[in-house]
Amino acid sequence: MQKNCEWCKSDFEAACSKVKTCCRKHGYLLRDQGAANIAKPISGEPSSRLSESGDERTQDAVLSTEVKTLDELVAACDIDTEIWDIERWTCGKWDFAIKDASTQEMVVRQMFKVRATMRRKVAVMKARDEIERLAANSSKQFAAPPKYKTRRKPKGCLYEESIYDPHFGKLAWGEETGHPPYDLDIAIKLYREASETLLSRVAGYDVARIMVPCGNDMFHIDDRDG
Repeated sequence: MQKNCEWCKSDFEAACSKVKTCCRKHGYLLRDQGAANIAKPISGEPSSRLSESGDERTQDAVLSTEVKTLDELVAACDIDTEIWDIERWTCGKWDFAIKDASTQEMVVRQMFKVRATMRRKVAVMKARDEIERLAANSSKQFAAPPKYKTRRKPKGCLYEESIYDPHFGKLAWGEETGHPPYDLDIAIKLYREASETLLSRVAGYDVARIMVPCGNDMFHIDDRDG
C-alpha cells in the first residue's frame, strides 16, 4: 500500500533522501533512512521519560528551552540533587517544521533533547533516615525536664568588687615592651570600665553593702624604694 506524506503528498516509498527531506520539512523524525520506519509526527510539546534500575536513573526529556549548563539541566528537568548525583548528561537540538493551526502556515521550531544518567546518593539518604529516626525516638524516650520554681533573689546582699592587677603608677612604653602603652591615666580608665561592667551584672540584686579589697597589685612597685 502506497503511503503519502500528509502535507506534500510525496510518496514515502521514494528514495531515502527524498523521504528524509520530506519528513524533516513536515515535522517527522526518522528512526533510520528506511521509509517503513517513519516515526510519529513531533507534537512540539515538551515531554519527559524516567527509567530506574536499582539506584540508577535515566531521564530523557524533550524541551523547548535551551540547555547549555548542568544547572540549566537540573532546573529544566526538575532533578532533586539532594537525592540524585548526576554522573553524565548529553544535550542535542534540532529544528523541525510544523503547521500553525491559526495561520495554516508551516513554522520552524527548535527543540532540545537531553539525557541525564543519575545515581542515588545512598549514603546521604541513609544518614538522613537515621537522623529522622533518632529525632523521632528522642521525643519518645526523653521526657520534658521538670519545672523548678524560680528562687527569689536575696535581699540586703554584699557586693564584693575585686579587680586584680590594676598596677596604678606603672609606666610602660609600647615600643620597648612590644605591648600597648600603659600609664596612670590608662590604668584609671580601664579600672572604671571594669567596675562599671561588674556593677551592671548585679543590677537586679538588692545590694546593701559594697566591699572593695585592697591588694591584688593595686599599686605598681619597681623596687624596694617604690
